Amino acid sequence: MSRRRNRGLDHSLILLTPFVCAVSLLPQTSWAREKPTPAPPRSYALRPITTAREAHDLTTTEAALGHPIRLRGVVTYSDEHVDPRRSFLFLHDASGSIFVDLPKGTKSISPGTLVEVTGRSGLGDYAPIIANPGVKVLGRVPLPSEAPAVSYTRLLSGKEDGQWVEAEGVIRSVFETEFNIVLQLAMRDGLLPVTLPREPGRDYRMLIDSQVKARGNAAPIFNGNRQMIGVRLLTPDTSRIEVLEAGPADPFSAPLSSIEDLARYSPISSLPKRAHVRGRVTLMWPGSLLCLQDATHGVCAQITDTKSIALGDVADVVGYVETSGSVPSLTEAAYREAPSIPAESSKLAMPSKVNAQSALLGSFGSELVEIEAELIGRNPAASDTTLILSSDGFVFEAILPKGMDGAASKALRIGSLLRVTGICSIQIDDQRSARYGGPASRKSFRIFMRSPRDVLLLKAPSWWTPTHTVIVLTAALTATLIVLGWVIVLSGKLRRQKGLIQDSEEKFRHQAEHDSLTGLPTRSLLRDRLSIAIERAKRSQTGIGLLMLDLDRFKQINDSLGHHSGDQALKVSARRICQSVRGSDTVARISGDEFIVLITDLNDPKEVELVAAKIVSALSAPFRVGNREVPLSASVGVCIAFGDALEADSLMKMADTAMYHAKARGRNCFQVYSDDMDKATKVYQRLRSGLERALAANEFEIHYQPLVDFKTRELTGFEALLRWRSQELGLVMPTDFIPVAEESGLIVSIGEWVLRRACHEIGLLEAQLGRRFLLAVNLSPRQIQQFGLPDMVSRCLDESGRDPETIELEITESILMNDSASTQNSLIEMRGMGIRLAIDDFGVGFSSLSYITRFSIDRIKIDRSFVMKCMQEETSLAVVRAMVAMAHGLSMAVVAEGVETAEEFHFLGLEGCDTAQGYYLSRPVPAAELVPLVNRLDDWAQDQSLTARAV
Repeated sequence: MSRRRNRGLDHSLILLTPFVCAVSLLPQTSWAREKPTPAPPRSYALRPITTAREAHDLTTTEAALGHPIRLRGVVTYSDEHVDPRRSFLFLHDASGSIFVDLPKGTKSISPGTLVEVTGRSGLGDYAPIIANPGVKVLGRVPLPSEAPAVSYTRLLSGKEDGQWVEAEGVIRSVFETEFNIVLQLAMRDGLLPVTLPREPGRDYRMLIDSQVKARGNAAPIFNGNRQMIGVRLLTPDTSRIEVLEAGPADPFSAPLSSIEDLARYSPISSLPKRAHVRGRVTLMWPGSLLCLQDATHGVCAQITDTKSIALGDVADVVGYVETSGSVPSLTEAAYREAPSIPAESSKLAMPSKVNAQSALLGSFGSELVEIEAELIGRNPAASDTTLILSSDGFVFEAILPKGMDGAASKALRIGSLLRVTGICSIQIDDQRSARYGGPASRKSFRIFMRSPRDVLLLKAPSWWTPTHTVIVLTAALTATLIVLGWVIVLSGKLRRQKGLIQDSEEKFRHQAEHDSLTGLPTRSLLRDRLSIAIERAKRSQTGIGLLMLDLDRFKQINDSLGHHSGDQALKVSARRICQSVRGSDTVARISGDEFIVLITDLNDPKEVELVAAKIVSALSAPFRVGNREVPLSASVGVCIAFGDALEADSLMKMADTAMYHAKARGRNCFQVYSDDMDKATKVYQRLRSGLERALAANEFEIHYQPLVDFKTRELTGFEALLRWRSQELGLVMPTDFIPVAEESGLIVSIGEWVLRRACHEIGLLEAQLGRRFLLAVNLSPRQIQQFGLPDMVSRCLDESGRDPETIELEITESILMNDSASTQNSLIEMRGMGIRLAIDDFGVGFSSLSYITRFSIDRIKIDRSFVMKCMQEETSLAVVRAMVAMAHGLSMAVVAEGVETAEEFHFLGLEGCDTAQGYYLSRPVPAAELVPLVNRLDDWAQDQSLTARAV
């Protein structure tokens, strides 16, 4: 064969020679890597290589050195799709062929192209190759017409790696990809894959079952360790496939043979072709397996078609005979329904009843059998439903494809006695069969079932097996020990839990009955102690004293200094109250800033008054917040009761009434309850109910007090002052109803009415006189805390058409000191609208200069208590001068309130006050009297100017 191959190569060389000489004038094209890998440094010169055989026969060590290579030859195969890692070609010259590695993405070079390749030797995936090549096209020449015939065994040896060879066999199957065709060539000694480029429009299936000779380059199939594990043939095109004997156009036209005659001896030796058998279908797994049985035997065929044929129908099957099991089988099979014998058209093949031994030793391969066995397990690793069965000491499997298995087979319990029907597949012991003569040795068998109905439950397993009995006894003993252990553990836990629960109950009871901030008893505990004290007082004929305390202006402390300071005030107050009473007395906190003191075993009522005075004195001392002293005081209501007058709710109500009378008397004092206080309480209730309907009844009216400039004597504006003329109570003074309106919250709606009405009435006055006046309106603390105050003021101005700069809102120092974000935002927003801000009653509260400057206050109004005394007391005069100097230094004007005499008017003018307000100029008058008042003040101002000039 070697001589034949050499003769072929010599002949190819002779054929190539004239073309080599003739292409010298043809245009030349070259392929080369953009950056060829430079040759590694060598300590000695590498010999150049000029033939394909010489390059291919390099050892691994030599190939890795990178020998320079220059070859000229014909491209026998080139492909850019077979190997996703690279493009490549096979180059053939007179000595043989070599693999050339091209850059990935290089277009295929047409077979028959004469090229010159320069590069270096390299390690391929299996044998040496040409790496980093430069390829120059010289022209075209014919492909080699001769190739050595090789066997599959010869190809597997690796001696023909990459060489141009010829293989003969029968094409069994065709597999098509997007760019290539793979033909399965059955040679006498093996199956050889043949790969060639796909040609559009060609039907390659016509080649199936044809005997052919195929020429191409032998290419190894290898693993990651550069070891050959298979081989294939790369053929340039279909012209290199010579059909020696065409396959039949209809595969079923082949003569029928009995199943028994498959793979039997024949004196005629030929390449394997498809066999044609006919029989009744005994098993149908679409796309996988089809089994037939005729009068002689049974056979199974591997199929890919999913078309189904009913069990018992007659079918024709053609396929290639495979002899790997105990009986022949068919591969690459095709099938169709065949005409059945009318008399037997409804017959189904009847299963043979076997046991494990007869199934294994008999000739039931590929036939339908029936066997009884015990279910001992399942194979979870198998892709199909696989039951593991035992019969007569033999273990075998019964298989049913997924998708065909049912719920009944999955519900079978281990230990069940089953009757299984299916096709018997027997496995051969290859090693034993090879060592000993005679028929092949069988080692195991499997049953291929047709449907879930092929599994019949004969006997369900008894649950009380020895294993289960041991498990139950063990579980019962374990459970008993666990229960005993848990009883011991739980008894200890219960004792501890009981102690914890008792501690927790005591803790929760204390938390529920004591204030978390001060630690004092709450209202609920106070009531319990009050009830007990009343019962004891009735038995012992003693009295009870009840003191109700409310911290004065606590909300002002909370709002201006923050909740932390408010909490500190509560704790200081609680400590001082406790220090002022006996240890047997009860001090409780019943609400935010309200405290109750319960004094028991009382004999003399004056004892309670002494305690009340002591508490008032203790609470009147200021407390410190940081570096600042904050004033503190309390109003105390005292209730004393003896004998039948002891009743809890009445005592609480009387103490509450007395406390409000203490507040009404100026705070920081105590009041003992008397019957007259009920009358005052009723007055309060009448005031409140009257206020609730006063707006709707139009009982409010506004009086206006003028504001006059000290220097020019000119009337500059008015302050709006609210009056209530009740139909029921008559004229009620502001000092009587304003605190009630403030406490009840009615001041918000009343204040809005005042602003809207005053803007309207002063607007009418301005329109009548043709001049503008400043309108000053008071804002209460409750109003400033109301959400949406700037919007309300803006609406009133829009309705009256009043310029915001002619409105002055008077606030108290406590409002200015309020730290709440809503208060500060409201003041800043109104100041941004152009509305003027003034501080009313300046000097009687406490404030900070930083707050005054933060909101750009326009002027301050000195409280009348300083104005009335400034001419008699040096201290009051000093305070007035200090206020004036401070205000002017901060660019604020000064209003003197309560100016009642001409002497006060002239004196305060000389002291630098800017505006006067008081009875000296005019009492507050209703809107109907404003025009005469304006005229009178204009005349007075003119007289004052004439007198000043005369002087």
